[in-house]
Amino acid sequence: MTSSVTWETVIQQRKTVLSMYRKDLNELRRYLSVSDNQSSVSEALVNSIKEDEKDFPISERIDRRYRREPYRRKVVHVMKKIEYLLDALSGDKKDILEKSKKYTAEEFIADLELIKESLAENGLPGLSEQGKLQDMIIRARTFGFHLSGLDIRQHSGLHEETVSELLSQAKVIDNYGELSEDDKIEVLVQELSNPRPLSPAKSARSEVASRVMTVFEEISDMLTLNPEIFGSYIISMTHGISDMMEVMLIAKEVGLWSYSGDKVESALDVVPLFETIEDLENSADLMGQMYEHDLFSKHLKSRDNFQEIMLGYSDSNKDGGYWMANWALDKAQYELGTVCRKYEVDFRLFHGRGGTVGRGGGQSNQAIIAMPAVANNGRIRFTEQGEVISFRYMLPSITHRHLEQIVNAMAKVTMAQYSESAGYLHGKEEEREVINTLADVSMKAYRDLIDDPEFWDWYSGITPIEHIGKLPIASRPVSRGSSDSMTFDSLRAIPWVFAWTQVRYNTPGWYGIGEGLKEASKQNDKTLEILKKWNKEWTFFRTVLNNSQREMARTHLPTSDLYNNEPSKFHTQLIENFEEAENWITSITGYDHILDHNKVIQNSILFRNPFTYPMNIIQAELLKRWKKADEKEQKEDLTEVLFLNINGIAAAMQSTG
Repeated sequence: MTSSVTWETVIQQRKTVLSMYRKDLNELRRYLSVSDNQSSVSEALVNSIKEDEKDFPISERIDRRYRREPYRRKVVHVMKKIEYLLDALSGDKKDILEKSKKYTAEEFIADLELIKESLAENGLPGLSEQGKLQDMIIRARTFGFHLSGLDIRQHSGLHEETVSELLSQAKVIDNYGELSEDDKIEVLVQELSNPRPLSPAKSARSEVASRVMTVFEEISDMLTLNPEIFGSYIISMTHGISDMMEVMLIAKEVGLWSYSGDKVESALDVVPLFETIEDLENSADLMGQMYEHDLFSKHLKSRDNFQEIMLGYSDSNKDGGYWMANWALDKAQYELGTVCRKYEVDFRLFHGRGGTVGRGGGQSNQAIIAMPAVANNGRIRFTEQGEVISFRYMLPSITHRHLEQIVNAMAKVTMAQYSESAGYLHGKEEEREVINTLADVSMKAYRDLIDDPEFWDWYSGITPIEHIGKLPIASRPVSRGSSDSMTFDSLRAIPWVFAWTQVRYNTPGWYGIGEGLKEASKQNDKTLEILKKWNKEWTFFRTVLNNSQREMARTHLPTSDLYNNEPSKFHTQLIENFEEAENWITSITGYDHILDHNKVIQNSILFRNPFTYPMNIIQAELLKRWKKADEKEQKEDLTEVLFLNINGIAAAMQSTG
């Protein structure tokens, strides 16, 4: 994703929404057939039409046709304005930015409101309050001229590299990247407080710095075009205060952030993204330190005391395993909600969920209900990714049902009484010890698996990860490093989960649970009873358990074994942990089999399995043949067939990553 792609997206969205308005206005023109012989017109509307004639005159034919129909005349003038903006989009960026000032979304809404007010004042409330005009006003308020806001997301390491280069160019310091966190903050505060830029606008920059700075320059242009088009600037892998201040400093370089007269002016919401288990555990302390910092508190004031915080479900699972990731995220939400309320910060949690259970997927309404009460304040954002978009939004009836469930869940949790002691395990130290043990042991079991020196060779050897990396379906590379030297640490979470799903292990959605539950049972004799009670009373626990059951039901270990060329200790390890988890889950739920509580999903999986199995047999054989192939042409032919096969299994499993 580049700055040019971002700008093209902005233009395409603007073109789409303006074209829709043009269509709506044409229908509204036919609808408002009110003659001034039948009804009076407000003086404000008459004056507005006279003003429109100066800059957006209509043809003589239209003038004659609508001489006695002022509402239609006004609509035609508005159509001319929309046409003007659409025509401007064929020009260069400078032309687009200049002409966009001629007619704004606010002025468009004002024109529609003027028509509505005139109709209401002159005895036509039916036309003003209902029907096409009111629908159009709602759409205009919702979508403006931008259709939807765009977030920009970038890795914290690239910001540090860029800031380090800027500071070096300005001869401030040459070893910024080697400084301690406290020393970095001191340098950043010093430079944020200094009005002078660090480098001339057109100075020579490295490829990384140029790419980062160009994005910020693009944001500046986006805000010029429409202030509502830019959402948040998200910093992935946020580890410390310096990660957020570095973004503020880069923004200052392009005029998006300034500090003068003890007052900060910021055009950006700077959003930290906490992704690893360690960062999630430290997130509340870090935000507390930020809120107490004088400069950041002034930045926050410039943003109406509002702070968005993003939580990463994918990398936390890849880092700590299924159960620990879910527990760390739940604790982080509780602690972040608490610290934001302590400092009276208006906050919103942004949940970076993926489509699969291993990346935070599952039923959105249940996830909302499972949130700690202290984190619920009527605001929420979450990502909808990949195949989930078509599953939930392709059919209007399904879209309506999905949105209805989300709104219902948000209404329920928002109306619930908030209290300082909110949190299911608050004050229950014995029970908290059980969940902590479950999370810690499950993470250890998971890390023991992936940290085994032989694991990566086994994983990359039995899964189609190498081929997934070449599929033309992603907006980002599968690896944060070179694709030729892919490692566990460099591999992104989506292909990590995707590859497991293809070979039917689905490990990120359940592994470690068996070991964790077994060890937790040793805490005391009442552990099983506690777990059964949680399953009935605690939405978080029940949701996490149910989601893992879905992934276990989709797992088929005999099929997975087809991919092993020889007996594997890892396959044996996965079988043992699966059986342990299965035994414990059925003991907790009281059912005979996994997913017995949801027969619809259970039967759907059972129905698809006979169709999926042959494709897995073919894939296992194709992978073996591809590895043995010597000729380039033969490998290319096998690769093409593998791509088709991967697509088929993804469709059968109803998920990629």
